[in-house]
Amino acid sequence: MSDKNANPLVGTSVYLTDPKIGVLCNQEGDYVLNTLPIDKVFIQLTYLSYNTEVVAFVVQRGVNRLNFNLKEIIVEVQEFVVSGGMVSALRNNTVKFSYYYMQELGMIYPFVLPLINERNRRNNIWYQDPHHHLVALQNKLYLGKLRFDINVAWQGNVRRAYAKTPTPFVERRLNTLTYETKVHLPSNENSDCILGIQGMEQTNRNINNRDKKRIPGADISRFGALFLRSTHFIS
Repeated sequence: MSDKNANPLVGTSVYLTDPKIGVLCNQEGDYVLNTLPIDKVFIQLTYLSYNTEVVAFVVQRGVNRLNFNLKEIIVEVQEFVVSGGMVSALRNNTVKFSYYYMQELGMIYPFVLPLINERNRRNNIWYQDPHHHLVALQNKLYLGKLRFDINVAWQGNVRRAYAKTPTPFVERRLNTLTYETKVHLPSNENSDCILGIQGMEQTNRNINNRDKKRIPGADISRFGALFLRSTHFIS
């Protein structure tokens, strides 16, 4: 990594947008990126007071050598604040778990309004307590020159509504499964080709035979396929 006069640019950030990895150039302006997929990648080059560049490159087997010359720009800055934080590693596989619960979440019905006699965050009547679970998986798999993006998520929601008794008058469960798989076919610097499928499975049930059934039970299935072909024409 150097400027127009072949002077090394120490500390230049060399960052791949996908997979998300990056390094800094050493004293000689050299950098090394290991275990790259045999695929097209986008390399972002960043150095203070120089133009930020994004370059597309198709990785081949063996050692790939790339030399860059960044162009200097004139930057005028005012007062600024620099703050630091913890740097987290970005991986190709991500798993997310979450649980949400809010007890006694108030409900507003026209016939309930006359019963409100004070402002309070605790509801003794006419409230609901939703429970929400989420599990999400995001994975990237590289097989030769193919890249697979596999995303799956499951959400479970149980909602109970209470009136003047400790037994809910409405209780229902909503489960949703969503999935998406995309295959990035071999490409070059000027073209991309993607195949994929996506879908959703959803069930809604009134449970425990409560007095009211606000929403009827239902099963919903959706499925779709996608194809994307893009070509960049460079003059």
